[in-house]
Amino acid sequence: MFQTRFVIFYFCIIAFTVALTNIHDHRYAVVVDAGSTGNRAFLFKISISHDHKHVELIHREMKKRGIADYLDDLPKIKDILLPLLKKVSEYIPTQVDIDETVLFIRATGGMRSLSTDDQSALWSAVVGMLEDDPTTPFHINPHNFGTISGKLEAYYAVIAANYVAGRVDSNLIPIPGQKMIGALDMGGSSTQMIYHVG
Repeated sequence: MFQTRFVIFYFCIIAFTVALTNIHDHRYAVVVDAGSTGNRAFLFKISISHDHKHVELIHREMKKRGIADYLDDLPKIKDILLPLLKKVSEYIPTQVDIDETVLFIRATGGMRSLSTDDQSALWSAVVGMLEDDPTTPFHINPHNFGTISGKLEAYYAVIAANYVAGRVDSNLIPIPGQKMIGALDMGGSSTQMIYHVG
């Protein structure tokens, strides 16, 4: 059985590697799943050889409580996220690799329960605090931060499940003779059920 959160954000990295055209052999990526019950950081190594992409989970860390819980105390968010990112960076071998590591922070159901204005305030605070702190180990790209919709979360889950199960290849193309599988994503604040109808 797949661990749902791992599967969903595994796909984020797979989708990211499909768009990569300018790396020679490998790159690292960190994906933080900012869920309703905690923040889970996944460090992946992405390798490319002869147009074949391989994604390997190197390390994972978790801090309890979702960042949406800190809406009324925004400075505390940095106390949760920054140690998480620093810990993950310890598993990246060189400073050059750290400098090239891509960071994603994506929130799901817990964040979707907040108003649009509250979400905007929270994400602005997260980006600002990490950008302003010189000890932040990774480059901060605001476009890689944000809340994903329930539909997108479901889409990530089913595509990722099919990748992990060997039903689609590293370019996310269905493998001939393999039937697509569905996915049941049961999070702390939302549930998505997805299945293939084609």
